[in-house]
Amino acid sequence: MVTDGLRSTNMEQPHHETVLRVDNLIYEVDETSVSIIHRLAAFQMPWEWCQGSTSRVRVLNDVSFTATGGHMLAILGSSGSGKTSLLDVLACRNTGGLIRGQIALNGQPVDQATMRDCSAYVKQDDCLLEHLTVRETLTFVAHLKLPANCPSDKIEEQVEHLMAELGLSHVSSVKVGGEKVRGVSGGERRRVSIAMQMLLDPDILFLDEPTSGLDSFTAYNIVALLSSLAQRGKLVILTIHQPRSNIFELFDQVMVLSQGNMVYHGLAKEMEGYFHRLGYPCPELTNPCDFFVDLATVDMTSPKTESETRRRMDMLVDAYGKYRSRVIKNDTPPSVSVSEEASNETSAGTVHAGPVKQFSILCRRAFRNHIEDYGFLAVQAVIALAMSFLIGLIYFQLTNNQFDLRDRFALMFLIGALYPYNVVLDVVGEYHKERRILFRETNDGLYTVGPYFFSKVLSELPEHSVFVMLYVIPVYWLANLQPDPILFLRTYGITYILVYCSRSMAYVGAALLPTYHMSVLVAQFFFTFSFLSAGYVINLTSIWEGMKWSTNVSYLRWGYLALAQTQFKGLNFTCEETIPGVIPCIKTGEQALTAYSVNDFSVEEACLILIAFIFVLLALFYICLRCFNQKPHES
Repeated sequence: MVTDGLRSTNMEQPHHETVLRVDNLIYEVDETSVSIIHRLAAFQMPWEWCQGSTSRVRVLNDVSFTATGGHMLAILGSSGSGKTSLLDVLACRNTGGLIRGQIALNGQPVDQATMRDCSAYVKQDDCLLEHLTVRETLTFVAHLKLPANCPSDKIEEQVEHLMAELGLSHVSSVKVGGEKVRGVSGGERRRVSIAMQMLLDPDILFLDEPTSGLDSFTAYNIVALLSSLAQRGKLVILTIHQPRSNIFELFDQVMVLSQGNMVYHGLAKEMEGYFHRLGYPCPELTNPCDFFVDLATVDMTSPKTESETRRRMDMLVDAYGKYRSRVIKNDTPPSVSVSEEASNETSAGTVHAGPVKQFSILCRRAFRNHIEDYGFLAVQAVIALAMSFLIGLIYFQLTNNQFDLRDRFALMFLIGALYPYNVVLDVVGEYHKERRILFRETNDGLYTVGPYFFSKVLSELPEHSVFVMLYVIPVYWLANLQPDPILFLRTYGITYILVYCSRSMAYVGAALLPTYHMSVLVAQFFFTFSFLSAGYVINLTSIWEGMKWSTNVSYLRWGYLALAQTQFKGLNFTCEETIPGVIPCIKTGEQALTAYSVNDFSVEEACLILIAFIFVLLALFYICLRCFNQKPHES
């Protein structure tokens, strides 16, 4: 079912039968398998790392079942029952732990590559760029996800068809929105998340709590949509907590988990009768899902209730084990046959967009999302202008006397330090907003770290250029700096490089640590370190010998040096305010630079050092992206 390099997404067409078989699945995780970074993020001290048990915790215990295409399987259970862990293991998206047992797809053992080619995974939370429209969101993902040889008109046709199938055509030009940006409704946003995963027409669709956070009416419509997808030949496997009775009626099969153990698996319509035979009839006017999930839950509120409910859970697990043995003994296992077409589709995989195309798409998407964020752009413009006017008015119309000489040095230092500090906070905050999307999309194989890195670095240059210009222009003329166009452009260029150093340092802190607060803490520490050793707070010749090395790694020092030399050279100062024999007279800018120890390097050398800082920091940013898991701490 491949046309022009693009697998058809016409959901009316039947799929070949997909058979997913799981036998004796056991999943264990090590309690101590937590990275140092995440331990620090949880404020755990080093002496606490070795405390506690080092044993493995069994998350899933002897899970066995068979699910086939054309059906929807709902995995029920209370919090901590293992629902999401089972879904992650089935989708080959678990991030660690020991797996025993067998998982076979169409009779063949599965691996991550095979499962990724034929399945899609919709997470519980919607990771979407808030300022893109529904059509833009799907189109950008389609260009990343669909085969590289697919023409643009085919991609647009596919997006339009998918929006029609999922009931999104009427909001195609509306922003996706989110917590702070008004956009489509919660149900429509969830449909967009599903549509993103349906672009390759997967045979298996995994969904983690697709009704979470939705009202009952919207939740029913989402599950009804999933039921219609299953009826068209897909295998839909979803986790859900305790659905309403009308949602339960849409399920074909149901699995009930309790602390990783199977309590029931079978047809949804037979679940009530099964528990009735065990002596647990569902009371009238009671939702069966609520009753049976509560029945299989261990109540930890007191030792007595824990003992009683655990004993009941053990009995239910044992009863289901016996029931499953009888079913396997009396029934013939479903035959598994893989058609030649199915085998080819599974093994061949899909040739996605190459690195250059990924970079191009990510750049355009990021720029589009930035340019549509009017609130953020307005705030950044106001901040740049406010800081510029504040500094300019405080140092309004400086003269060339001896008192204003010192103020000119202070002005050069503040220009190079005030706005760069604000940039650090903004960049860290923006990155942590994007972090969930980066983690999700790289896990989905939409793109690799390299294209993301270059798109992140380059797509923000236009706004960076504009905001630095807004920052430099008012203060330059208000403070009466030298009215020379060449010197103005040089001042702008030095400030541009200096601010980008702060941006690059913020990238490193944001990618290195999993939480916003820790990233800000580290970034602020290095900024403060650079601030104190820049040469204005204390003269470079007065710094203690043991800390002189710090001045060389202070990027603010090199910016301060370059700005001071740019504005002081060629100036002449009056001497009428000096006291002979007490306060020496500084007549020229060159003498002032010598007195303040900022003439040991030229402007060109300082700028080259700043550019070297940028390349080093960006290289560290890339290493952090490659070597540190970008999974957000809250996930």
